[in-house]
Amino acid sequence: AAIPATDALSMIFQNDTVALLKMNPVNDYLGPIFDRAMQPLIRAGFLRIIYGGAEQGTFAVNHQQIDAVHITGSVETHDAIVWGADRGQQQTRKQSGQPVVTKPVTSELGNVTPWAIVPGEYTASQLMSQAETIAASIVNNASFNCIATKVLITWKKWPQREQFLNLLDSILQKTPTRFAYYPGAADRFAVYSGSSKGLDAQGTLPWTLRRDMNPKSDPLLFNKESFVCVTAETVLDANSPLEFMNRAIDFMNEQVWGTLAASLTVPKEFQKQHATELDDAIRRLKYGTIGVNQWTGVAYGLISPPWGAYPGTALNQIDSGSGFVHNTYLLDRPQKAVLRSPLTLFPKPVWFSTNRRSEQISWKLADLYHKPSLWNLGRLLSQALRG
Repeated sequence: AAIPATDALSMIFQNDTVALLKMNPVNDYLGPIFDRAMQPLIRAGFLRIIYGGAEQGTFAVNHQQIDAVHITGSVETHDAIVWGADRGQQQTRKQSGQPVVTKPVTSELGNVTPWAIVPGEYTASQLMSQAETIAASIVNNASFNCIATKVLITWKKWPQREQFLNLLDSILQKTPTRFAYYPGAADRFAVYSGSSKGLDAQGTLPWTLRRDMNPKSDPLLFNKESFVCVTAETVLDANSPLEFMNRAIDFMNEQVWGTLAASLTVPKEFQKQHATELDDAIRRLKYGTIGVNQWTGVAYGLISPPWGAYPGTALNQIDSGSGFVHNTYLLDRPQKAVLRSPLTLFPKPVWFSTNRRSEQISWKLADLYHKPSLWNLGRLLSQALRG
């Protein structure tokens, strides 16, 4: 829900521009809320919010008073705008380097988001916390997120593999299903889940973890973003945890589509013994945001880190997009943001689906922002400690 607002704010305050924000018809109900929240910018003439579908979007993009375009959406939407709606003409234009839109175009276009579990001896609490973290990344916004975890990478010889996957599955099964509001969700679920289950009477889809999937026999799970609540687990063979980590880095770079965000879970002892190798692995990962023991959605939510695909894509092979938004500190030409976290967190994060008081915490946090005081801070902590 925050994407349209934060993208617009990035354009206005980072790029020193005025912004015309066209809402996606899927979430255009948020338009009046943004209109109210950003009235100072609207009154000053820096922002205008409009509505409509592809026809209105095409008109806006091609208007003579529009100097640059930023897109958050799918690769298909990007290519239809930049190279034309006709698929055949798109390919011809890409080959000849003749886009329909010649204005500067930046974009954020999704990801088949991977998460590698570096093997080691984890405590029960560490396994549980990491399972809760990954589950939260899957169920957030009913999994209609470009950074919902879609591929889990584990070591074939890891003794705790089954225990960890059972924990994750258990958390998912205990998490209430959510309304599958995004268009085409049921059809995509049928394709990616390998299940005959569909929408239930409440219009929800089941959280689905598919174990031991092979990228050769099921390439779609690794090569195309599903944008639905299906996560594939795959195993890699290696002679040691260090070799596994390096193979996992290569796997994420070469066999998983996208360059937006990726995460690693790394045991404490491994971090101590192989600190240099871990830093080198993070340097080699071609992703715009990398989480260590943490979901990259937290980096998005912080707003201050730069957010976008790994730099260097060409317009005719755009992958996860081009350019960064957020970047509150105006870092010059960023390559990637790295978010590091302990294996366990206390109090339990509010975004965990297992947090028993997430709504109460959210209201108390809103109270603290509205009226900063020690009293409201204490009320917030009281709820957070009980989550």
